[in-house]
Amino acid sequence: MNLFICDDELSTLIFLKKIITEHYGDAHTVFTFSDIKTMLNSGETADILISDIKLDDKNGIDGATELLKKSPYTKVIFFTAYPMEYFEDIFKNFRPFGFIGKPINEKLLFNHIDNIVEQSMRKETLEFTSKGLTRCLPLNNIIYIESHGRQKFIFTESDTYISNISFDEIIPKLNSDFSRSHIAYIVNLRYVSKILNNSCLLTNNKIIPISRKYKRSLQASFFIFKESHQV
Repeated sequence: MNLFICDDELSTLIFLKKIITEHYGDAHTVFTFSDIKTMLNSGETADILISDIKLDDKNGIDGATELLKKSPYTKVIFFTAYPMEYFEDIFKNFRPFGFIGKPINEKLLFNHIDNIVEQSMRKETLEFTSKGLTRCLPLNNIIYIESHGRQKFIFTESDTYISNISFDEIIPKLNSDFSRSHIAYIVNLRYVSKILNNSCLLTNNKIIPISRKYKRSLQASFFIFKESHQV
């Protein structure tokens, strides 16, 4: 994973890079930045951003917000010596993955990083039972999921799987490539070619309905997905 560290104190940048490198070896690539502008213009992508909130050139919350526009899947860990001063602003804008006070608790930092890695690995496949057998499908292979009462139909390019797994069980196992379009449908945005007025057209020419309840969130998710996957 690519880890961004942003702080205007050189000593903190050196310290964080040192403890992360010593703890994880070459499992992660660490990039350090002393200001928001350099970070945003680096040309690199971040899986994890570890940032101070109080920076000389810009508020770290604003910097993280700008980074998430380019890389919506980045997980953010904030640290600050003034937690209560910024607490309301943090959670008003978005929900960071972790929050650490200063001096930095190394064990807590590593726990946050480990949890992000574990969550990322867990969300690469969907495990469910179909016809008495346990299936484990790569998420990228799932085109959409359709609900008919208790049964869920999971469609890939080559197969259709029927399971009694509920949407409440499915949704936490999916990543941000997936979006609800209707009470009975979840679509993989990788396979959406166009969003129409009350439906979306998939790359296999299948038409999936869009309900009023989910239309706005689907449109927003589709826009973010397209922006983040531009070549």
